[in-house]
Amino acid sequence: MTAPAEQQSTNHSLLDEIIKLGEFSAAFARVYRVPRHADGTRENDVEHSYSLALVARFLADKLYSELDPDLIVSFCMIHDAPERYVNDTPTLGISEEDRAIKEAAEAIATQRLLVELPKSHAELLERYEKQEEPETRFVRLV
Repeated sequence: MTAPAEQQSTNHSLLDEIIKLGEFSAAFARVYRVPRHADGTRENDVEHSYSLALVARFLADKLYSELDPDLIVSFCMIHDAPERYVNDTPTLGISEEDRAIKEAAEAIATQRLLVELPKSHAELLERYEKQEEPETRFVRLV
């Protein structure tokens, strides 16, 4: 049985992590993208990630049953996390020089997030960035 002081410390730690995730989500929702909704407002990264998760899960279920759909959704939710610090950079027609600048900035942001995010989320981000698993490559393709 866990001692009351130990349990309180664990609960406090969990609450701190939950608050950090809420703060991350709120900041992520303030990263605006080029695409616009029908009313003219710009899509944010939370909307983008959620939409990607819906579409990627659907496509995987219909076309790629060998892929893990839950892992796909997890990668969709974390794939643009570095944009929380560097914002979204449109890549359509981007120059090689600007792409290199974007990738360098995102690599720095990723390293920061690997320290700041809860371990489970940091591990997902790290796995996504490595692009070694079929699910990570599928998410990038979608």
